[in-house]
Amino acid sequence: MLGDAATALGALVPAASADTIAAVLTAVNGDVNAAAELLLSAASQPDEGACRRAEAPDQEDPAAIKEAEELAAALKLSLQADEPPPEDDLRQKVSELLDAGQERRERGDLKGAMECFERCRSTAEQLRSARDRKRGIASAIGSIGSVLTLLGEDRRAEAHLRDAIAMSRALWDEIGMGWHTGNLAQLYAMQSRNDEALSLHREVLALSRSTGDRHNEAAALSSVGSACFQVGQHAEALDYLRRAIALSRELGERADDARAAGARAGQAGSHSRLCEALTALGHLEEAVEEARSARTAYAAACTFAST
Repeated sequence: MLGDAATALGALVPAASADTIAAVLTAVNGDVNAAAELLLSAASQPDEGACRRAEAPDQEDPAAIKEAEELAAALKLSLQADEPPPEDDLRQKVSELLDAGQERRERGDLKGAMECFERCRSTAEQLRSARDRKRGIASAIGSIGSVLTLLGEDRRAEAHLRDAIAMSRALWDEIGMGWHTGNLAQLYAMQSRNDEALSLHREVLALSRSTGDRHNEAAALSSVGSACFQVGQHAEALDYLRRAIALSRELGERADDARAAGARAGQAGSHSRLCEALTALGHLEEAVEEARSARTAYAAACTFAST
């Protein structure tokens, strides 16, 4: 670090004095003001190598002092510009960009979502904590993969999601693994790779239980149920969907839970999936009841979210 600073100063001022070198080294150690003071001191001292001075050692050279002042100011600005943002600010920015990207993706602004996730990745790369950096990059890459899925770029989407899963697994980040694995399962379902989708949804269910996140568990139960139906496991599908409905209903009744509205919306979704399954199996009366329940749960979710 110190050698690099001395080299940089030598490039700026070929005739740099020992005092000037000391100033740069001091600044690199974090004391920018001390660096500026040493540079100014170098210009006013009768040290022959410190700066260009008049031949009379007892007379100050205004040109040399001005040159030193300009150099000090330039050095101070350069060092301040090179200082990385505080770690907490970077982490906050990564989180904000992820949230903004997800919001844009949900309302169909895929270009805006992609821009947010790309900026998130570049911001995460600046984090000095290796774990935070890798986790941020994994989140950004996985989110980019989810957008690529919606854009129909299946190969790129799968590559991004697999990379995100691998990075999360290396970090033992079970929440990240569950999120990215669920998105990959959805991609497989869209490609009619139903057996692979079911296997991945089961992994997500196991991860949600491992982390103790019951909201994610309810969503995973519903996804497993839907995937079971697609591969012909009808009885198991109905069982998983009913379990998803029961858990979502329980979670949605907790008024102190900030995610209660989401749980009720998830309940509505599971009722709808169960309605479709029952309709396909010819159980029309039960299907009608599930359709009504879906409408009621959705209305409750909207009411809860608005309060």
